[in-house]
Amino acid sequence: MNIDSEDINNNDGNFTHINNTEMIIFRYFTIFLYFLLFCNIFSLFGLGIYFLSIPCEKCDFYNRILVTVILVKSIAHLKLTIIKVKRRDEIENNERLKNIIVFLIKIFNFLTFLLAVVSLYFLHFYNNICVTPTLSLKLIRIYYYFTITLYFIPLLFYISIGLFLSIIICIMINYSVEEGDRIPTPENIISRLKIVKYKDLDYIHKKGKKSNKNKKYIKKPSFEMIFDKVKSVIIDKENNEKKKKMQLNSSNSNIIDENLQEMLKPLNTNIESEINYNNDNNKVTQENLLNNNKEISNENEDVCSICMMNYINNDDVMIMPCDKRHFFHVSCLTKWLYKSQVCPICRTNIVNCFNSKNNIV
Repeated sequence: MNIDSEDINNNDGNFTHINNTEMIIFRYFTIFLYFLLFCNIFSLFGLGIYFLSIPCEKCDFYNRILVTVILVKSIAHLKLTIIKVKRRDEIENNERLKNIIVFLIKIFNFLTFLLAVVSLYFLHFYNNICVTPTLSLKLIRIYYYFTITLYFIPLLFYISIGLFLSIIICIMINYSVEEGDRIPTPENIISRLKIVKYKDLDYIHKKGKKSNKNKKYIKKPSFEMIFDKVKSVIIDKENNEKKKKMQLNSSNSNIIDENLQEMLKPLNTNIESEINYNNDNNKVTQENLLNNNKEISNENEDVCSICMMNYINNDDVMIMPCDKRHFFHVSCLTKWLYKSQVCPICRTNIVNCFNSKNNIV
């Protein structure tokens, strides 16, 4: 059976189909890792022969040791990466093996950082530097700059995103609109748009007056209001319990002697007065709510969708032909139409909108 196309578990009866594209990517990545592994092994053997055949200078002794350590570490690191790629399913299912692999990867990453720091020291701060650059020193320089580049590429990528984020957003917004809608609106179309004062938009204000008459507004909650509501609920619950007790007492009035009933009368009168007091308080709070509703009826004002500023009565607004409720500040909409032909709200092409109205017989 071809393991690249599917993986069958006969015990559970589950069939796991592996994506062919994913398998091809992992296969080529594994081949590349094997290529790097063999290159490092051949380099290690080649350098071993070179170091044995050519006498070591005193200034180059530590350089040769560092190069040997770098190659050995690279071979082990590549081998660990190959194991992680080839046995990825087994590692994911085995928690103990997964923890071991993660721990080893952290160790090798730390060794990479440590060797990069040592290479920096040998290249720029080590006093016993050879007059002529040796092969070991050249390899150390190559390893140092390669490691710095490899580890700083993600950092440079995120820095670039942070610096050019505004440009990226502008490009995304620009290309999110269709090509035809990015054409500037002709002057004759802009001049045909209706301009009025915001206070003259009768359908907006009439709608607001009707809604004020028909709608019931909810007052913004305050601490006192919440406290009163909670208190009234608790008192109502207590009153209901007391009413039940009163009914129980009245049903058992034949059993209770007259002296005890005389003693309970003041208590019952207090309960009735408390109930009447609570009902009066509820009426007062309801009246206050109705009075305060009128004050907050105009709280939600219209806002220009382009500049996000509230309209003032004397503001000039331009109404779009797609919908009379789509109106904006004249300056805001004019700047918009010089760059696009679509409505900022419904994305309707106003040039096509005017043309369709003209074609109607």
